[in-house]
Amino acid sequence: MSIETDNIKHLKLIIVDDHEISRIGLKLILNNIEGFEVVAEAGDGEQAIQLIEELQPNVVLMDIGLPLLDGISATKIVKEKCPGVKIIMFTSREAEQDLFAALSAGADGYCRKETPSAGIINAIKSVAAGAVWLDPLVANLVLRSYLPNQPSHNHKDNNNHHSQAKHKENTLSERELEVLRLVVDGMSNQEIANKLFLSLETIKTHMRRIMDKLVVSDRTQAAVKAMRDGLV
Repeated sequence: MSIETDNIKHLKLIIVDDHEISRIGLKLILNNIEGFEVVAEAGDGEQAIQLIEELQPNVVLMDIGLPLLDGISATKIVKEKCPGVKIIMFTSREAEQDLFAALSAGADGYCRKETPSAGIINAIKSVAAGAVWLDPLVANLVLRSYLPNQPSHNHKDNNNHHSQAKHKENTLSERELEVLRLVVDGMSNQEIANKLFLSLETIKTHMRRIMDKLVVSDRTQAAVKAMRDGLV
């Protein structure tokens, strides 16, 4: 997926990881990308919060397993103090509970450390442009685990489950479900508009209706709820 970044002239980045070698390697890669600048590094969650407040970066790559304060707790604090800062959880963890905890804390993306450099760069550009970015492998694992396809030995319970799932599906139109799937794929509103040959305002209208029907307040929460409820 390609992200249009003509309006993003310069991105200030902070890397948060307790492994110095990882920070060095990532910094070398990112500083070689036009428009990227790693302005600081942190080795623990508390230091990360201080640097983010001071430097106000555009995007932070945040590990989960940090000393003093873990990455998810640090993300929640940063989002309360600096809501405009975009945060990508950059971790080797693939468990769905870590993904949901990170997104619930306000993370704008979830990227595995095993992701090729091109994918990391795309993730940074995606969240900087306002999209939610989920590592495809992690997203697929979570989607499969939440699809309502498990058989039940209790026929009545199974019928109830089917009715509930059908009701959820019926709350969103086919077009809204299509838009929601693309949100889960990490696309921005403009990208969705381009893909579906619709205007940006039309997509924004669909997003407002989706968030209203799902009773959520932003795109990230919509993506999480879609995965949890097996809507996409």
